[in-house]
Amino acid sequence: MDFRIGYNVKPKEITNTKKVIFEKYKTGGEAGSYIDVLPTKNECEAYGFIYTGGKCRVIIDNTELIPFKSTIQAGKRNYCYGISDDSMLVGIDNSILSNSYNNLVVGNFNYVNELVNNSATIGAKADTTATNSIVLGGNAPADNLGERQSITLMYGGTTNNDVSTPLYLNNILNKYFDIPINTAMIFNADILGLRVGGTGAGALGDYASWIERGVIINKNGVISVSTTNTPIVSNGTTTGWLPSSALPTNSELVINGDFAKGLSGWAGNRDTTLAIVNKNQLDIKSARDKYGAAFSSVSFVVGKSYEIKLTVVSCNNANHIRVGTTTSAVGYSQNIWQSGDIGIGSFSTIYTPTTYGNYLSIGGRNDVTTLVISSVSVKEVIPHTGTNYNINVVGAKDTNIEWASTIRFTQIKTVVTL
Repeated sequence: MDFRIGYNVKPKEITNTKKVIFEKYKTGGEAGSYIDVLPTKNECEAYGFIYTGGKCRVIIDNTELIPFKSTIQAGKRNYCYGISDDSMLVGIDNSILSNSYNNLVVGNFNYVNELVNNSATIGAKADTTATNSIVLGGNAPADNLGERQSITLMYGGTTNNDVSTPLYLNNILNKYFDIPINTAMIFNADILGLRVGGTGAGALGDYASWIERGVIINKNGVISVSTTNTPIVSNGTTTGWLPSSALPTNSELVINGDFAKGLSGWAGNRDTTLAIVNKNQLDIKSARDKYGAAFSSVSFVVGKSYEIKLTVVSCNNANHIRVGTTTSAVGYSQNIWQSGDIGIGSFSTIYTPTTYGNYLSIGGRNDVTTLVISSVSVKEVIPHTGTNYNINVVGAKDTNIEWASTIRFTQIKTVVTL
């Protein structure tokens, strides 16, 4: 073990009574020789041990001379680099980098990065990169660090309007989770919005919840995200509340997607009639047994991705809702959602067409349809240029909403360039 800066003594060995024997360089003697010495209280504690009864001792039954200050370890070859205090390591060959505090590590070959606090790392070869995270490593000795692991994080934020707003990691402004290069992650996010104030419609305590699922891939430094979300339960006035993926998008492609201008931009195909009900809701009635739908002019280009959002108010058979693209105002050329994919509530997905389309069609399938929708949106996704990920939410005008989300990632990281 090397000398610590400012000290001319260092630990030599630990006896079977847990006493630490120190040594110092012997001046005037044989080159490279040392002599045993009794350390002072300051010298003992400088190397992370405790000074009691006039003797320097280890905190617990350590088997290695590891300099921990305010850190406990049970095992061997565990390391804290630089200033990394108030942590616990249980196991073998675990590491905590500098300026990381209050971390718990249990297992083998786990790794806590710099500036990571309050984390729990368990298992084998986990790679912990975020504060306030729980990481489970599930790797064999030959696997790369953090190749397979589960990561649990918390996001939070507030809204007081009806525009898309990002939630941040640990509710810290502009803080996001970084997706490692050449990594695929499937994620499941539990999202809750709770009204805490504002003058908009509704009352304190109104809430809505969703599960958002998807896959994120960092292909050699470029992120792609495919997501879908499902409403769980809600109470009170939650119109317009919606979580969405954190992908940047271009301008709206649907004309009059909130139906504020009546039927402008919309028409019914075949035996389908359209009407505006309850102010800004589109009522779609079809006498056809298969392809009756409302349609609007939207250009879908092969190879590009689009964020599609739809809010369904009611349907006579919610299991038979169908949304797709067409090359004409008749039928469906390609499905975005089909029977059983969606029902009553708000939905979003990232859609990448494999055939060109001129129209967006919304209707039913295999039965006569009476379908009411309150909004529809199509926006082209701008390719992601960073490696960060977060969840966006949309609230309501003049309504103060607190948002919280627990996100669980399951990761595969590879040395192969994706």
